[in-house]
Amino acid sequence: MTFISYAEPGTLAQSNKRARTRGTTSMDSASYAMLQLYRTNLEVRLQCMEDETLSDHQRRISSRVGEMLQALGRAKPTDGGLEWDEVYQAERLSSALFNGAQLRQEIVGRLAELVEQKAPEAPRLRHEYEALTRGGRDGHVPDDGVLRAFLVRLIEAVQWTAKKRYLVKPICKEATKKALMGVLVAFLCLIVPYVAMGFDYKSESELVSPLWSHFALYTAVFSGALGAFFSRLIALQRDWPHMGLDEASLHNDGSYVLLRAGVGMCGALILFYFFHSELISGSIFPQVSGVGLRLLAVEPPAAIHMAFTAPTKDLALLTVWCFLGGFSEVLVPGLLAKTENQLAQTDAVVKGRS
Repeated sequence: MTFISYAEPGTLAQSNKRARTRGTTSMDSASYAMLQLYRTNLEVRLQCMEDETLSDHQRRISSRVGEMLQALGRAKPTDGGLEWDEVYQAERLSSALFNGAQLRQEIVGRLAELVEQKAPEAPRLRHEYEALTRGGRDGHVPDDGVLRAFLVRLIEAVQWTAKKRYLVKPICKEATKKALMGVLVAFLCLIVPYVAMGFDYKSESELVSPLWSHFALYTAVFSGALGAFFSRLIALQRDWPHMGLDEASLHNDGSYVLLRAGVGMCGALILFYFFHSELISGSIFPQVSGVGLRLLAVEPPAAIHMAFTAPTKDLALLTVWCFLGGFSEVLVPGLLAKTENQLAQTDAVVKGRS
């Protein structure tokens, strides 16, 4: 099989220089370099095939793939990235050129690549290939045509996994920015009272502003918001390689971000009223009557004479639990379900006595 040499003239440094002079980004330059490497790898693999083993139909496909690779060799960093679809098409077409043991080896390699990418369809395709190689009840082993069709599906799955990650990554990046902004806003709202206390400090004989009467509720609500945004931030960083386009777009939707924050704030508010009603109590739970800020004085010579604002133990516990109420999606629903069961049991006992 005859192939033309399609190596891009110049070095990678020269291509990067051209990319900079034409106003492309570093991402464009990196994508261009990877495209050319992908193309040359594909070309070398195809050149290793023996021309005598190919049928007339396979030779026509080989000629078509060669033309596509030649066109891709003239690609530029500013062409928009659509050349990846063309090199993927050339790769799928090249699957028709494999025969016999080489075809089976290619399938095994692609299955391993799919498993490495942690694609959800990898176990299903592996089981399907094992069923094909075992043959039917009559012991008939599928011919190369059936295996080539299976190889095309494998390559499509590998390419789609790579394409999906490429498409999902910028969406998740924007979603991460929104979640991070929510974390920063909620965090700033939480520390504002500590700063404000310095301007509204009164002596022991004077009362502070009436606005401080809402401090406990304020802390609970924004602790829940902080927990909700922080939960979204961790989920995005952990799960984005496995997200679908729909799921990534949902996380990037501003209304969904606000909805998740609202759910977290409601969960924290429910916990606050549980603590206030003393339906749950103990040493690890806050006493609402003890929530507040205190001025801690450090006397010399242990340190420089100074005083600083710090939360009481109950305020710290309230903040932690309300943060968990916003962070966890099961804590508050589980608490409500448990309370409902207890009420149902109590009601049954009362009815039984009557």
